[in-house]
Amino acid sequence: MKISTARVGGCMAVLALLLLSGRPVQGELLIGPSPTDVIVTTNADDASFGPFPIPGGPFPFFGMSESTFFVNSNGNLTFGTGNPLFFDSPFPITGSNFMMVAPFWDDLFLPPGEIRLNNGVELPNTVVVIWNGVGVFPGTSPTRITAEAILVGAGSLFLAPAGTIIFSYGDITGTEDNSVTVGLNRGSGGGFANLPGLPSSLNTAQAIGLSNRVFTFTPTATGGYTVSEGAPAIIPEPATGAMGGIAAVWFGLGYVWRRRRRAAA
Repeated sequence: MKISTARVGGCMAVLALLLLSGRPVQGELLIGPSPTDVIVTTNADDASFGPFPIPGGPFPFFGMSESTFFVNSNGNLTFGTGNPLFFDSPFPITGSNFMMVAPFWDDLFLPPGEIRLNNGVELPNTVVVIWNGVGVFPGTSPTRITAEAILVGAGSLFLAPAGTIIFSYGDITGTEDNSVTVGLNRGSGGGFANLPGLPSSLNTAQAIGLSNRVFTFTPTATGGYTVSEGAPAIIPEPATGAMGGIAAVWFGLGYVWRRRRRAAA
């Protein structure tokens, strides 16, 4: 598993340890694919998989506590039950099958691509799901989607409260029908959360604009979320002097990259 240095703030020692593996990041996802990932599927149309346990105990979601989740082929996770619906709709949506974490809810289609799951194996108490280079229905167009949802549980290495949700995007080249839903939906009571400055229903140009970006949904004391662009920092693991030096180099490179990116903006 590889974590993108350009996308994580704060200490970098743990990044140096993980980056020694040299495994590729797909389209600059925050957390790239790992050999320890479970390949959920490489062949799916409007399908749901699960339930899968959430490591680290109950996961807070809009003030509720969830212990399992479902991976849906159409670019989202749900709590309580699977949801294979392909027709995306703007949030909020009411219904027990719409307790949804949707980095890219659209009519997705596999092959091409795959859905990958890392359920706390390499990062403790952290769920990572990647829709990796998947297509859109009926699978014959060149459109490809790489999107990632990360659930941060108690005891995760991320310096973020339990219940934090991160969306990370690789390359996105289009949508199925000029519409994709992105955000969080409570499923009852009208609660939902969008990306900053965007509606929950995006057109194709807005969806393509998500490419190589990261967004963090941080839970609040009142059961809602604050949403920001960027990723939370990571707790450093103990490091030797050599590893500390590597970490410092990575930190410096990340800092320079961010400064250059801002200067170019």
